[in-house]
Amino acid sequence: MSNSSEPTANGTQPTGEPRVLKAFTSGDPTIAGGAIMQEGDGWQAEVTEGQTIHLFEVPDPGVEECMLIYRAELKTEDFQPTPLTKQLWWLLVPTFIILCAGSSFFTAIVKGGWVHWLWGIVALICAAAFSSLPAFRRKGGAYLEMWCRFSHTQFFSKGFPHALTGTNDWASCETPFYLKRGQRPTLVKLDLALQGSGKVWIRNIQLLKSPLP
Repeated sequence: MSNSSEPTANGTQPTGEPRVLKAFTSGDPTIAGGAIMQEGDGWQAEVTEGQTIHLFEVPDPGVEECMLIYRAELKTEDFQPTPLTKQLWWLLVPTFIILCAGSSFFTAIVKGGWVHWLWGIVALICAAAFSSLPAFRRKGGAYLEMWCRFSHTQFFSKGFPHALTGTNDWASCETPFYLKRGQRPTLVKLDLALQGSGKVWIRNIQLLKSPLP
């Protein structure tokens, strides 16, 4: 959860109260299709693996030199973040295969190709060792994600540092995007990033603008 009153990347603080540019309620259809379902005054999603749900788009918001804020309320139930070691395995196993694929057993023994096998085995052992470290066990959670498109380029703002995990009651979450003078997004995308498995609810989705001095 980000605070819109925090300094921006260049030290500038927003001034005044944020103004709502666009608000979405459960009566508004999302662009997510069957990835998320309307429930009560919001939406609910249940996932078994990580994914990003595209909720809404705001074309040509007509803003520049301000702080854009994507704000919503989130609630989670038994949301388990994706183990980081699982991500490491997906990286290291293909690496091991690539290193070893070019070496037949004969080459490994006779021509020194065993070095490739050795490095692959060391990489797998390191991944197994990392799995025992608390810092490497979990990564992810449920958080807001905003993309701003400029002509043929787009940039994002993620609320990952304050991602929700486990079971939480409704909490107000937001992620900011600082726009300099002359930076006018042609499209703003409002997403829900789910890195893990479990149930997540979202409601009171807003795109706000906070002025800069």
